[in-house]
Amino acid sequence: AEAAYQQMVKQKKSQSLVVSGESGAGKTEVNKQCMNYLVWRACEETSDLANRILESNPVLEGLGNAKTVRNNNSSRFGKFVTMRFDEKNQLLGAEVQTFLLEKSRVVSTTATGERNYHIFYHILVGAGLLPSADPEESRLLNRSKCTKIPRVDDLEEYHQIIKALGDIGIEAEELQHIQDVIAGILALGNLEFGDEENDTHAYVDDPEMCAKAAELLGSTPALMETALLKATLKVSKTESYTIELDPVKATQGRDAFCKAVYQRLFDHLVFRVNASLGFALEDSSKLLFIGLLDVFGFEIFEVNSFEQLCINFTNERLQAHFMDALVKLKLLDYQTEGVDCTAIDFPDNAAQLELIDHKSRGILSLLDDECSVPGGNEQGFVDKLHQTFLSGKN
Repeated sequence: AEAAYQQMVKQKKSQSLVVSGESGAGKTEVNKQCMNYLVWRACEETSDLANRILESNPVLEGLGNAKTVRNNNSSRFGKFVTMRFDEKNQLLGAEVQTFLLEKSRVVSTTATGERNYHIFYHILVGAGLLPSADPEESRLLNRSKCTKIPRVDDLEEYHQIIKALGDIGIEAEELQHIQDVIAGILALGNLEFGDEENDTHAYVDDPEMCAKAAELLGSTPALMETALLKATLKVSKTESYTIELDPVKATQGRDAFCKAVYQRLFDHLVFRVNASLGFALEDSSKLLFIGLLDVFGFEIFEVNSFEQLCINFTNERLQAHFMDALVKLKLLDYQTEGVDCTAIDFPDNAAQLELIDHKSRGILSLLDDECSVPGGNEQGFVDKLHQTFLSGKN
């Protein structure tokens, strides 16, 4: 962090720090230490801006971090923080950009030893908005058989994140709405829609919990039930019709709704964090900055989501960039200048990258093709993979 600051001062050029590594390596902590150092280096300790920058960390960690098998505080999203400086090299403000939040974790945390996002446990235990404050009685939290983190008190964490939200400018009414949304998602997660094997039409098995979810999310029980159990299909600009869903479709619709609501809440709080950090500075594009990139860690789970594929692919890309900058380009410079140097043996992951993102026969390209086919499905995607890769030519 000091080297980046000195380079910015001397060269009058913006700098960036990339913190990468496998899950549990300490990337998030290193990023926080770098941020804390730059705040100390270029900002008055007593300034309100310094406090808001430091308090943004627990807010983003609460909503975007979770316990995994390898890491009790794993970042499940990517984050790029730009800390902007004035002509006297003093800190003026900051901006947080996030990407690839692991939304599937909200509704499908089932692997043993994993937890959902921290905020769910904090709100459930501390806010008292649901009939039970026991995570063991919440379907979205209990399926992994892990509801506690050693040496972590979720009630204490609740009070800390409430304080952090207040420090970044969240008023009491908005704070209550945030808690209502989190509790509403948990309430929706407890609903079931009948026997998937025998029932043709879905129904809400717990009308009281459905009414509670509707209340927390600002709706009515009747509207909530209609939204969960029926779908409206448009056949033209002026014509549409409504169908009743079966239990499987109703469950899928509920899960998609929960993920979309959580994503919007996450995006809203990132916006509120940025508003408190003064990112909307006039002529901010002309200001020098130091960027801190915190990339989610490489992991291999028993069941891997699409988000995890993207996370691992991002890490492979970073590794390739690192090897290009550190080894390949240096060797090329030596060859150009006629310097005799011993060949350096280094891991080259070009084949893995091509496997995933080749324009015509990569995994992502084949997935795009299947998604564009009318009636495309998982089996069709698997068949495409077999046709492409089992020949041994790719």
